[in-house]
Amino acid sequence: MESKKEYLRRILKVTKDDVWYSEMDTFMREYNNFISAFNFEEIRDGEIEKIFVEFHNKGITPARLVELQKGKEELKKQLFYYSKKTKEYYETEIKGKRYEEICRTNRAKEIQIELMDLARNHSLTGNLKDLSHFLSQLDKWWITFINELYVVVDLIFSGEYEDEFIRVNEFDKVVDKEISYYRKRVAKYAKSFNHSEYYYVGKNDNPYKNIFLYCLNAYIRNFYPINIITMQPGSVDKLLKMIKPEQKEKYTLKDVAKAYAMMSNETLDKSYEKIKQQFRKSPFMQELKKGRTYEFDCIEIPLATYIYYSKKNHVEPKFSKPFDTYDKFIVHFYAPLLRANMYGEYDKLRAFNRYADFINNEFRKFTGTVNDAYLDTWLEELFLSSLHLKGRCIRGVNIESVIEGKIPY
Repeated sequence: MESKKEYLRRILKVTKDDVWYSEMDTFMREYNNFISAFNFEEIRDGEIEKIFVEFHNKGITPARLVELQKGKEELKKQLFYYSKKTKEYYETEIKGKRYEEICRTNRAKEIQIELMDLARNHSLTGNLKDLSHFLSQLDKWWITFINELYVVVDLIFSGEYEDEFIRVNEFDKVVDKEISYYRKRVAKYAKSFNHSEYYYVGKNDNPYKNIFLYCLNAYIRNFYPINIITMQPGSVDKLLKMIKPEQKEKYTLKDVAKAYAMMSNETLDKSYEKIKQQFRKSPFMQELKKGRTYEFDCIEIPLATYIYYSKKNHVEPKFSKPFDTYDKFIVHFYAPLLRANMYGEYDKLRAFNRYADFINNEFRKFTGTVNDAYLDTWLEELFLSSLHLKGRCIRGVNIESVIEGKIPY
């Protein structure tokens, strides 16, 4: 039987005179990565082989196929290209060659069922059948997820809501219930992965379908990411300790610098100069300036702005007035978490970190699995989790009604 090295030499036309003939490890790794990344079966002398040779000759690897430098529009065009290739290959090479056999070997009422199963396994069905609609839905799902997440953080960590109406002091239980609910539902589905002989697990006879799914996963990771930031109880970035802020009606830039200096062990003068320099370039902080001086209603918002955007890879957003006049991420997410940390609300922070880690891991699992059934079944459910969490936080809400509903557009 032809070994894998001999097979690769043949299809890549590597001769004995070629410098690569005796050392094929590089080509072996390239081929193994190609098969693994696209969740292919190692089938020789077919369309998979044809695609591999084409990719090899053009210097295309799975990673290069979806590299971010191409830009969103180019990667979107690529998605539509492989979506079209998937459907064309299914119609001509799969359905076209099996249709007569299905009609001949099945009763009339079973033919449609067989054809539906054939399409489900080897073409794009469900939400993915109409890619334009799916991408539009994806955009709405992601925006809703982020907005509802910000609402949850504001409800639990801003200090503005009483436990009488919001389950502020039961947040750990709220998180555990949502994680448990989601985990139980997915666990039942995940059992099918161990029984590929009975259930669809992403293996099919249409190689373009799996290339499309690989590209779609990368597209979602790049442009609709879920990577919820967590905050370590008791410390944040260069702040080595947390100190409860002094209560004042208004805070000045000097107050912000004093708080930062106390928690970071920097001198007051150094903290003041660094914060002042950064705020001069901050669109958000400039909005909070009264004449020549800064005036803040709370201390956590300016502190959070300085801490987060002092990192080189964190770029502060620019505002499009009159619609944008403040930094939603800072006001509704990062600052409330920082405030809770300063007030020593560590149990709630740990619960939030637990939720964030769980959702982040689930998202990585989704976008790392070349299986359209898994993606189509659970992606929307994942994006709905922050809406479910909000419902669980509000007293008097029938959470089952919230969960059984859909995203309100």
